[in-house]
Amino acid sequence: MKFIASGPNETSLAAMKQGLIAATIVAPLWALEGKKLGFNVLAKACELFSWPTAGLVTSAKKIKERPDEIKRVIKAAIKATRYILQNREGYIQFINGVAEDRPGDSHGNL
Repeated sequence: MKFIASGPNETSLAAMKQGLIAATIVAPLWALEGKKLGFNVLAKACELFSWPTAGLVTSAKKIKERPDEIKRVIKAAIKATRYILQNREGYIQFINGVAEDRPGDSHGNL
């Protein structure tokens, strides 16, 4: 499994529709759009966590062909969220390291 940044939600769903990617993480409203396109919503952040963040969307084909991979992705998302909740400063450092914004810009938003 390989994770790539596929761009905005709309671009990610378009890439799924074209078969270029097998799964994506999208904002909650875009998860609904993914469902309209015939994809399966595997997880909704609002059902797993105390605050909404993003949904994870994939195709029925991916679920059927790679169920173990799907489970690992969901477990990784849960583990990452727990890390964020328990290690706020470490998460802020990580975001500042990958964000295009100036260092420190994300601190006030987390």
